[in-house]
Amino acid sequence: MTKRVLILHREDGAMDVFTAQPPLDFVSSLEKEEIEGYFGTYPDMRGIDQVKGKLYILGEEGSRLQMGEKTFYVRFGLSTLVFLVLFYFFSYIVHDPVPLVDEVGLSLAGSILFSLWYRKRMERGTRMVQKKIDVKGNIDRIEFRESLFLKELELYLETLEQRPLEKIGESWSRESFRATADDDTGMMAEILKAIEVRLGRKGLNRFARLMGKGKVSPGVLRNVVNDVPLAMLYHKCRESLGV
Repeated sequence: MTKRVLILHREDGAMDVFTAQPPLDFVSSLEKEEIEGYFGTYPDMRGIDQVKGKLYILGEEGSRLQMGEKTFYVRFGLSTLVFLVLFYFFSYIVHDPVPLVDEVGLSLAGSILFSLWYRKRMERGTRMVQKKIDVKGNIDRIEFRESLFLKELELYLETLEQRPLEKIGESWSRESFRATADDDTGMMAEILKAIEVRLGRKGLNRFARLMGKGKVSPGVLRNVVNDVPLAMLYHKCRESLGV
């Protein structure tokens, strides 16, 4: 299945990037398969640069996680060796009467510091630099096109963003959303998954429970999810799917 990057233009002018994949999976997909990009409203050059900038950040995070996974066993083995060497040093070379708990603590601290240093060294190494260059090149090759379906989502999200938070609750039970454009590519499911990745399923479920109780203060809503209009869009899209 072709993976997609979906872009929505926000009311403040920002280009919001959605992908149903966490950073590590996103980077793996860039390496193995073609990724398609879709806009609701096709942006100008500044907007395209903004989108690519956010994708670069996502790619760098995924690259670091991927490097961490690949070097985990080597880092773990070397850190264990450092622990044993330090433990031997403090136990048999240092003749001061140091309690065993101090020997273990100092050795453990030394192994942890070595592990952190080794990881930083790998992240700044030539392999990681080349990895970031490759990821950026793959992102630059993503082709973007317009989607009428995303345009409808974009317009509805803009309506929610322009509405005062005090009145968001009024639209919970009275308002429904149903896109008229065909969604034969499954973008609705991908948007929902991407919002879950960003806002968290737990926060979104709590948001729904609070909204179902009636009037809720804006402060409480912001404490539950950091993007109230996006959470509202999520639940109205789920309603349109009957879930």
